[in-house]
Amino acid sequence: QLDFEVFKPILSYHPLLRHLAFYDSECTYAICSAAISEYALAKQSLLFSKGDEGRHMYIVHSGQITYTRSRIQVSLQKSDWLSEAALWIKDWVHRGDCMAVKRADIIGISVEEFRCALEDSRNKSRPGARLGYRYAWRFINDTCSYDVASALRCSDIWGDWSHICGIIAQVTDDVDGVTKVGASKVARNVGRRSILPGFST
Repeated sequence: QLDFEVFKPILSYHPLLRHLAFYDSECTYAICSAAISEYALAKQSLLFSKGDEGRHMYIVHSGQITYTRSRIQVSLQKSDWLSEAALWIKDWVHRGDCMAVKRADIIGISVEEFRCALEDSRNKSRPGARLGYRYAWRFINDTCSYDVASALRCSDIWGDWSHICGIIAQVTDDVDGVTKVGASKVARNVGRRSILPGFST
């Protein structure tokens, strides 16, 4: 219960995770209880390097970090997130380097535990899985199209706030009417790149 109260507001920085808490609080509770790690980064400490396996999505809770790819550097601060693709794409590998500019507090969402929470939601026919499936489909097929420097497309920071909100608006319009069969069909259509074939029937 304490983990839920502490981490739910931080997860809510991300539009999908905010809506997930609304549609399926049990799924969010499981994520808060089992999937969260905390990182206190000192100045100039690395969070990850190019080529590292993507095992977490990260959300900045305080401080400032930078993400660098192909000599292009982006500053991230409180409420920003990165490496979301690791949640949805199997065997994601970091495309750049992430370092703390000054002391920063980061939470990491374990890819493995997040998938377990989503699978449990699906097995119990809760709407959180339906939301996740529909969102994942949109994310991996659409998010590279938004207007960023070419070096940052499909990198660890793809999907800014307004773009993700646009996806959420599309998938929540009728999520309450999606049946389990429909969710499974979406899962099959996503294809090998995502986590969802492991959930399809």
